[in-house]
Amino acid sequence: MVANGRILLARTHPFMVDVVRPFLTANGWSPEALADLADLARIGTRGYAGSIISTAPHGSVRQTYLQVFEALRGRYPNLPVAFTTLVDWDSIEHALRLQLSVSMAKPEILPVLAGTLASPALGSPTGILVIRKEDLTDPSAAGLTAQILRRHFAPKGRSHR
Repeated sequence: MVANGRILLARTHPFMVDVVRPFLTANGWSPEALADLADLARIGTRGYAGSIISTAPHGSVRQTYLQVFEALRGRYPNLPVAFTTLVDWDSIEHALRLQLSVSMAKPEILPVLAGTLASPALGSPTGILVIRKEDLTDPSAAGLTAQILRRHFAPKGRSHR
């Protein structure tokens, strides 16, 4: 049995397959990759705890990470979302804030830091978690990352359908 639920890997990349998927599985989630953006219509009846989108220039779907995010928001407006990145925090935080501000009133871009555990934005439609490679591969950070993901993707009586 999956303890934490299903996670939709909405735009995969080798980093997602090699690092993120095993991390999620080891921490009790069942990651499921989206093969094509058109598949969102077919999977609409299945519940997901959250979604992770790769910010890599090229992913498993041809659309950009922003297009994938907007499609997810259109279908699942309350689904918690996290982005994975190989880019440094300052660059990705600035890019996401700028790009997401077009479709969201006040995106709260959240890093994997101890203080993030107390953020009311975790799990909210405006809370956008950013997971860097080091957050998963550094043993001292991996435990914190798992805790934050559990809070971000925890069911809070909301429906993501």
